[in-house]
Amino acid sequence: MKTLRPTPINPADFARYGAVLDKATAHAYPINDGYATRYDRLAITDITDGHAQIAIFAAKPRAYPCVVDMLERHPLATQAFYPLQPHPWHAIVCAGETPTAERLRAFTIPGNIGVQYHRNIWHYPLLIRAARQEFLIVDYSGDGENLEIFDAPLGVEFAP
Repeated sequence: MKTLRPTPINPADFARYGAVLDKATAHAYPINDGYATRYDRLAITDITDGHAQIAIFAAKPRAYPCVVDMLERHPLATQAFYPLQPHPWHAIVCAGETPTAERLRAFTIPGNIGVQYHRNIWHYPLLIRAARQEFLIVDYSGDGENLEIFDAPLGVEFAP
């Protein structure tokens, strides 16, 4: 079995899979007479015939190493995850029509950074290290199935 290890995330390495949502690189400006700061264009939601919904996912940790036994992707819209607690987390992604062990990439993401997956990017469900972690999600809502699952064995385990 191949062991997949994460590398630290950065916008250039992640660009093929989506956007890194980082306030440090966003266009920021004061609003509300200086009592708030707005961080614009962290990512632009791409949706077909529907609308964006905002949700919160509450994740639990997995036992590591974990077998990468399935991946999912979303053909009708992008999907963004932004952590609500400052705990590091991980993303496993794969570009292409059919996932392979050789094309899988894993990233370690600081707890103050989110990601938005492009449409049709295969990814593993949330991988956290804390006892519990919540994420703000911007996702598709509308008619049509926006979830495809790949569940063929890849012969890969993830070990952070």
